[in-house]
Parts: sequence; structure tokens; C-alpha cells
Amino acid sequence: MFEHFKKIFMNNDFDRIEHCVYKSIEKSKRRFDEEFPNEKLRGFALCTDDDVSSLFNVACTESWILKNSKECANIGYICTEWEQSVESELFDNCNEMISNNYNLVHTSNEAWSIERDKRFDALVRALKKARKDGLFDNETLLLVSSNDASDYMEELNLKAVKILNGKDIVSKYLEMDRSQNDD
Repeated sequence: MFEHFKKIFMNNDFDRIEHCVYKSIEKSKRRFDEEFPNEKLRGFALCTDDDVSSLFNVACTESWILKNSKECANIGYICTEWEQSVESELFDNCNEMISNNYNLVHTSNEAWSIERDKRFDALVRALKKARKDGLFDNETLLLVSSNDASDYMEELNLKAVKILNGKDIVSKYLEMDRSQNDD
């Protein structure tokens, strides 16, 4: 019986993380539009680490991509290179929730992995809802990405790209990813 309540609590924990992240995305997007009023947003990413124990956002506009694409043709698809963002404080509450979940005692490595994946999924669901609710147009690349991703996190990143974006963006992203891996 206790396990049943534990599962309910844990799912609610991830639902709360998703809701908090969504609200922070909403505030972040509003702030971004205020700071860059005449700019076309081309990319927005939730960035984390391989443990999904922290969170911040980055973004890029069309003009920023044009200015920086001379150095790297695919810069609009590489969120670790993006320099535009709004105050990370907008995600402080989410970071606290994610950190608290990360710091729970786990009975096994498998249990820890499941929790990490659920945290990642909560980030993806929040961005997906933001797209559905019209915060981002269909031309804006949405990503959930680990800063220095392990192979496993790269797999999760690619799954997120496919969930969050339309076919044209996914196709261009996968093409860029293949060309990066060929180098």
C-alpha cells in the first residue's frame, strides 16, 4: 500500500516540476520578447547536465544566427553556442525542485536512472506544452539538452528534438547532427 502512495507522490513531483518549468518558460519568453522586441526567435533550449540536476535557458534570434554563422554554419542548431538568454533566476524555483528530486536517496542505480529520465521527460513535456499553447511558432527550434552530453543523454536529446519540433526542423537538425559526428 505504501508503494502505491509513493508512486502517486513521485508522479505528482514530476508534474510539479513540469508545471514550474512551463511557468518559467512562459515568463522567460515574455521577458525575451521585451528584451529583443524586433527579433525573430529561432531557437530556445532548456539546458541541464547529464544528471538532470540543474536547469537554465538559452536562446538565439535570427539576427544573432546571421551574425555568427560565418564562424559556424550550423550555429542555429547548437544550443551550447547560443549566447542569448534571460535571467536564470526565472528558473530558480524549478532548479530547487529538480535538485531536491535529484538528492533523494535511491535504492539502486536503476531507480536513480528512472528518476533522471522522469526529470528529463518533465522538461520535454513543459516545452511541448509551451509550443502547443503558442508560446513558440513552428519555425523555432526547441531543445532539451545536456551541456556535455554522454551518449545516453545524446539519445534523449535526439528523442526530444523529434517530440518538440516539426518534420522540417527535425530533418535539418538530424542532418547537422550527422555532419557534426562525421567530423
